[in-house]
Amino acid sequence: SGSSMMSAASFAVSKAEGVEPSVDGQTEDVSKILTRLVRGWIPVAAGAVLSASSDALGIFIDLEIPILAIFGDQDAKGKESSDRLADEAGAWTLELEGRHPCYLDSPNEFIR
Repeated sequence: SGSSMMSAASFAVSKAEGVEPSVDGQTEDVSKILTRLVRGWIPVAAGAVLSASSDALGIFIDLEIPILAIFGDQDAKGKESSDRLADEAGAWTLELEGRHPCYLDSPNEFIR
């Protein structure tokens, strides 16, 4: 699928919050806000990805927001959603031992 494997530990994301006041009714471009608030996305066998539009997934490439998609080796739908993220959003993928969700079967590997 053209994706690269990487460890979850090297993909750490800090918590972010944002409030945007609109005194004059104007707002900033959402993509600028998103790139300030989101450093990366780590979906774990995210089934909603399968019904997302290609445009919605492509925004991660456009905004250069990295994705690490994690799935279990016994989770066919998780692999399918991770593969779609790799193909359409440039995600790295990480396969762990386990079913859905894989962090229940491989908790130590998940947090590494």
